[in-house]
Amino acid sequence: MSQTDGYRPWEAPTGDEGAYVWDSIETYYDASGQVENRETVYDNGVVKNEYYTEGARQETVKQDLEDSMNWDSIVFNYDENGNIAQATTLYDDGSSRNAQYEDGTLSLVVRMDTDDGMGGVYDWAAKMYAYAPDGTLEISATALDNGDEIYVFFDEDEKAARIEKDVDGSDPWQFQVTEYAETGPVVTTYDTIDEVPDVYADYLEPMYAYSI
Repeated sequence: MSQTDGYRPWEAPTGDEGAYVWDSIETYYDASGQVENRETVYDNGVVKNEYYTEGARQETVKQDLEDSMNWDSIVFNYDENGNIAQATTLYDDGSSRNAQYEDGTLSLVVRMDTDDGMGGVYDWAAKMYAYAPDGTLEISATALDNGDEIYVFFDEDEKAARIEKDVDGSDPWQFQVTEYAETGPVVTTYDTIDEVPDVYADYLEPMYAYSI
């Protein structure tokens, strides 16, 4: 077909001796001549499809069709300014990773273990990482397979405190707070969240609602 049919193929020249990392690129256009879809097939079997609306990229989907990578698919979504707003990865082992961005800067990452009814691949069910506007890590949270939860707070990328919540009742406390000071870690235990200092409790309660 010709370009006027809304389709323009581009293939690596015969005998290119591997000069390109892709086998073919096909670009489709809408009635106004703007790019609507572009498909790239790479040498390793990965296929990337980019979708556009009125010339603005909305979504990119990458699929590992020949199992050359450690993931099955990655989906990127974009905001109105063309910045990545969200990226979702499904790995070969069934686990997943969802990354969210604000104005192109990473703000939140959530990892989920596979739900195979046998405890999954890892010893945790979910992990969360929250980032400050400048991109530095603020909080990480882990929900273990036994139900316990671990929260780690950071200050300028340095570990400032660690909180473990005993969910399965195996410990004589409900919360154990470890604060890291220049003189060494200080460990304090609490029976209820009401006893936990507000500087930590204010973060913990919303995470309960998040169900991590």
